[in-house]
Amino acid sequence: MTKQEQLKQDILESFHKMQFTEPKELYNLRTNNADTGAGSFGAYWGALDFAVGMVRDLAGYTMYPLLKMAESSEFSMEQIRSAYMLLMPPYTNYLGYSGMFELRSFCRRFRECFDEFQSKEEFIDLFKVFLMYVNKTVAWTYHYFTWELGYEWDRRMEEKRKQQS
Repeated sequence: MTKQEQLKQDILESFHKMQFTEPKELYNLRTNNADTGAGSFGAYWGALDFAVGMVRDLAGYTMYPLLKMAESSEFSMEQIRSAYMLLMPPYTNYLGYSGMFELRSFCRRFRECFDEFQSKEEFIDLFKVFLMYVNKTVAWTYHYFTWELGYEWDRRMEEKRKQQS
């Protein structure tokens, strides 16, 4: 089995596991059990907020444009490889530092597949599977992100304004 075939199989396996069950790494990040050292002085809220934004941006502002590049006749496989190497690691390295170890591993393993790709179609096929996995990860972050904190903050600020009037 080639590296790209194995990676595709592994990504799909993880994707199917997360269809109805929150990935353990996201649960650990969300509940401050990632044990990564991310965040300052034990405060993990900033690390969580930043990681949620980073994984969202990875999908929407990095991976989709890379997919469009790959689907375009304007870009060669070498240009796509260069763009991938420039754009993907900063996101996935930080996300791995934050506790999304599998995502970082998939990105690193994807880089190793560039020597096997015989065509842009092979790249696109694997990249779409990876993007599907990242999109599902984003969906889980939106599902469990602690949105209620914002509502609670607004409620408390409204109470404070009422007390001051």
